[in-house]
Amino acid sequence: MGERRETDAQDRSKRAMFSSLLFILVLLMSLCCFMGTFAKLALSDEQQEEWLEASMATKLTADYSPDEGEIHRFAPLRPEVIEETAKDESALAAAPGVGLVPVAIAIASLGGLPFPSPTPTSLPAPPPRPSPTLQPPPATETPVPTSTVPPSPTVAPTPTATSPPTATPTSVPTATPTTVPTATPTSPPTPTSPPPTPTSPPPTPTSPRPTPTPTSTPTSPAPIVYSISPASGDTDSIVSITDLAGENFLTGATARIDNGIRTITLTSVTVISPTRITGTLDLSAVAGGPYDVQVINPDLQSGVAINAFTVTIPITYSYPITPTCSISVSNCSSATGPPDGNAADIAPNGVITLDFGAGNGIMDGQGYDLVFYEWWNPAPSPTGSVRLDFIVIELSEDMVTWYEVFNWGDGYNPPMDDSTNVAAFSNDANGEVDNELIMADLLYDWPNPPSSGILIDINFLLDPPDAQYRYVRLSCPAGGGDAAQVDAIERLH
Repeated sequence: MGERRETDAQDRSKRAMFSSLLFILVLLMSLCCFMGTFAKLALSDEQQEEWLEASMATKLTADYSPDEGEIHRFAPLRPEVIEETAKDESALAAAPGVGLVPVAIAIASLGGLPFPSPTPTSLPAPPPRPSPTLQPPPATETPVPTSTVPPSPTVAPTPTATSPPTATPTSVPTATPTTVPTATPTSPPTPTSPPPTPTSPPPTPTSPRPTPTPTSTPTSPAPIVYSISPASGDTDSIVSITDLAGENFLTGATARIDNGIRTITLTSVTVISPTRITGTLDLSAVAGGPYDVQVINPDLQSGVAINAFTVTIPITYSYPITPTCSISVSNCSSATGPPDGNAADIAPNGVITLDFGAGNGIMDGQGYDLVFYEWWNPAPSPTGSVRLDFIVIELSEDMVTWYEVFNWGDGYNPPMDDSTNVAAFSNDANGEVDNELIMADLLYDWPNPPSSGILIDINFLLDPPDAQYRYVRLSCPAGGGDAAQVDAIERLH
């Protein structure tokens, strides 16, 4: 077993030595290949320079005489051209220090002649030089038309070394290196430094800032309104306000009342103290109801007391003075004046129109605004009652637009029916029926018995609150049963 291990160790040692030798051999072969390639490249560069020098020498001493085959393709040279070319070639050969630039110019000049360029067969063409002076602009070859001078082999000049057909023209001696840069620039001049780059973006134009609107800066606390005295006043009256109480009132403050629809400003306002203001309220044609009281200081700060003042509409108990009745109405005049137990009868489709007169119409005030008196029935005893018939009541300011404020016979119709004192009968089990029995003690009895008045509030109307409804129209609907009775219409506001 020990001998086998020793043998294996020797084998591994041999294999390692063989691998090392093989690696060294491959490395030597690679080095030889690399040296050969490098020598070949160096030789190639030397050969290229030799080829270029040989090519240049060939072009200087080449024989440009055409062979027999080319005579048929080119026109014969004129003797004066051959003579001038010989002179130029001699001068070029004798000039000391002739470099590549004149040769390049000569080659460029020869490019425009219709003669074949020498084609050395033993040397490859030299690679182009990177210098821009050796890259002349390509000349366009303009062949001599063969139609004007047909080629003839008998007149071709005898090829000699002193008369090459493609020798440099007479303008070659004047070409010097000083004129080369102005011949044809190969690239536009490059600026020595880039244009200056702005270090920051141009300023962005900004619109002028708006001039701030001066506003009042409060220098004192806002006013506070506690109460106003008196706290109510009748419409169409002048009310003297003796004590508008609060805090922080400033000299020059104003006061007003407002119900959200109309604003009435106090006149003759006097700020007695920071806690008291006096003034006058003109309530002409002002609608009844609650109003807010507001005080505004000169610095535009304000204070308000909600529903602190009430405009009242006094009961006037006025009645229409002029009735107008259709032919379906009997006892028409009984509908005017105060209630007296005498009623006008309105048959189905009949109409009565009552006029309260100019400036004396029904207005929307506090509580009920008008009374419709049905005919009073003494039975049952002892209080009496009414038998309410189907009837429609409408109001108008101009007899053009009419507003319905009461309709008995159309069923329960809030909020209109809820604005009367008979809403419970409209909304009971049997609803609105013709000849509805209503006890007298539930009806309105002003100014004196008998009690037969049905009260109506018109606050549900959307008409302006200052409207005065001068005209009242009462009608009995078709199919309403028996005639409707009207004892009186009374205006409360």
